[in-house]
Amino acid sequence: MLLRLFRELNIEQVSLDEMVSASAVAKLLSAEFSANMIPVPEWITLKQRAVKRAIDLALADSREKEILEIQVSLDRLQTPDEKRKQLKERLAELTGTGKAPVSA
Repeated sequence: MLLRLFRELNIEQVSLDEMVSASAVAKLLSAEFSANMIPVPEWITLKQRAVKRAIDLALADSREKEILEIQVSLDRLQTPDEKRKQLKERLAELTGTGKAPVSA
């Protein structure tokens, strides 16, 4: 029964917790096949790799989201003068002039 559930698992429709559980199941299945000197079916190996990639991607997305949230929080803490200076520096980078246009 567990084998069938693992085989039919749609990685795109499960949570990170379920992906981690699926990874554990994949390792358990591989170990059990090996312990009984039975070749591990290729579909298990492929599913295991797919689950690992999905976990890595989900973690990277989570980190990226947290980084953006921190950046937004830091931006909110800037004074108007700090924001103005930062925008002028960015404008200088974009225009390639090396310095921002002079204006109030």
